[in-house]
Amino acid sequence: MTFYKVFILLFLVAFFGCSKPHEDAIVLGNQSSSKVWIYLCGLTQSFDGQQECNNRNILDRMGQEIGVKFVAVKPKNRCHQFDNKLCWPHDSESEVNKTYSEIVDALNGQQIAGFIGFSNGGFFLNQLVQTKELGVPVVSVGSAGVLKHDSYANNLYLLVGKNDIYHYQHAKDFYNASQSFSRLRVELIEYDGGHEIPDAVLSELLKKLRG
Repeated sequence: MTFYKVFILLFLVAFFGCSKPHEDAIVLGNQSSSKVWIYLCGLTQSFDGQQECNNRNILDRMGQEIGVKFVAVKPKNRCHQFDNKLCWPHDSESEVNKTYSEIVDALNGQQIAGFIGFSNGGFFLNQLVQTKELGVPVVSVGSAGVLKHDSYANNLYLLVGKNDIYHYQHAKDFYNASQSFSRLRVELIEYDGGHEIPDAVLSELLKKLRG
């Protein structure tokens, strides 16, 4: 993305916010696709805050370019341990299952093609893949977590920026630990950048996963 496009994008976000921020599930990208990629945001005070507006605009443009439909689901919970920000609770298996049910309910029966989680959304997904077999690819961006037990046969793509000072080493540790878990298949993808969605890297990955 050129500097000019980034400037215009940030200008529009700052003055107009996100489209339909009041909805529990916002459709982005290719509206005609029969399957959806679920997008789970990072920690945020507001679902229509600047960073999440920017992330959703990236996904909307990307989806239109490569023919992918995304659904950004609004978190229903706030975590007191994270300054009461919107979050995806995942501290126990029961929390993971409850959060997962809330996400699926927001889709109203739409068929799931895969999951993408950014930051806290990725941390949740890294626990979800250890809780149930999903049958679709899972992409976790800028996150890590703890491998608690032998996992299900899920495909997890762990994307992390080399300049992500908070998560880079933890993501590598998660990946290294996963190599001793025979069923969970983890691919580590490092990219130049920080704690952000790498649009070019993610776009190429989704093209490959889409087939």
